[in-house]
Amino acid sequence: MGLFDDLSKTVSDLSRQTAEKTKRWTEMARIRALIAEEEGKRDSSYQMIGKLYVQRHAADPGEDFQSLVEAVRKSEAAMEAYREQLRRIRGMLRCETCGTENPDTAAYCGCCGRPLPRKPQEGAESCAVRDEAQAPGQEDTGAAEPQTTDADVCQSAGETC
Repeated sequence: MGLFDDLSKTVSDLSRQTAEKTKRWTEMARIRALIAEEEGKRDSSYQMIGKLYVQRHAADPGEDFQSLVEAVRKSEAAMEAYREQLRRIRGMLRCETCGTENPDTAAYCGCCGRPLPRKPQEGAESCAVRDEAQAPGQEDTGAAEPQTTDADVCQSAGETC
């Protein structure tokens, strides 16, 4: 029976070694996860430091940081341009006073009540451009055709005069 005793001892040793290695690997994975968590916290702190620095020193960031601050400004301008494109696609206007997004059919902000910026529709001529195009001193021909008023044209273009 010596053969079976040796085999049993070998299997027991291998099982114990496997359990120890599994325990070690589990502990290493746990520690690596803790390191990754701390790296995330550190990176978040670095990001907050950078934001605070840019906010406080944007006017004079110093020569070491000038190019980085400029890159931040360019990225922010590009992001705002992309946001504006999204608003246009969704049919929304952003209130210049409070920043609330409103439907582009609204005349006033639903949050603060201020008038929303109006942009002339493509192909529509604004009242000021049309009025300037009419030569001063033009006389009324007295024709019997119905006359279109400035208010009629502005209303059809979605403007107010």
